[in-house]
Amino acid sequence: MATKKSSKKKSAKKTAKSAKKSVKRTRSRAETPLMTAEERRKLVKAHDGYDDLIEEVVRKWSNDTALKVPGLSPAKLTKLLRDAERAKKKEAELRAALERKLGASYDARLRAEHDAWRAVLDVNAAVKLFARRDGALAERFAFLSDALTAKSAPEQPKEE
Repeated sequence: MATKKSSKKKSAKKTAKSAKKSVKRTRSRAETPLMTAEERRKLVKAHDGYDDLIEEVVRKWSNDTALKVPGLSPAKLTKLLRDAERAKKKEAELRAALERKLGASYDARLRAEHDAWRAVLDVNAAVKLFARRDGALAERFAFLSDALTAKSAPEQPKEE
């Protein structure tokens, strides 16, 4: 009988351990909260080619036992670099997937805006043509001519 009790205790312990592991796994997969613009601004920006520099630091530091940095070792620095590279790769994959999804919508929007704007330019051309015979028509659509010339003319400095 003693064996049955001990086997029940062992299986109970195993289930408790596996439950803890599954909880731990779901926590690690949870999304990290987004940073605010202020938090992003405060982050230290890495130089271009920082990965090569870090690898060189690790190589030199591994051979130099005199250098001691509290809470940091060559192995930890290597792990931090690996984490950064993994995050960069994941970002690139997500960015590519997003661009593939948005590409069609972006192109459709550009085409629709092109068609609408081309139609407005056609209306403006017709207004100019008919305005020679009908001055009231020119006055009613003066806003259109003003808007188009204001957008296309370069900005001039204001005189004081």
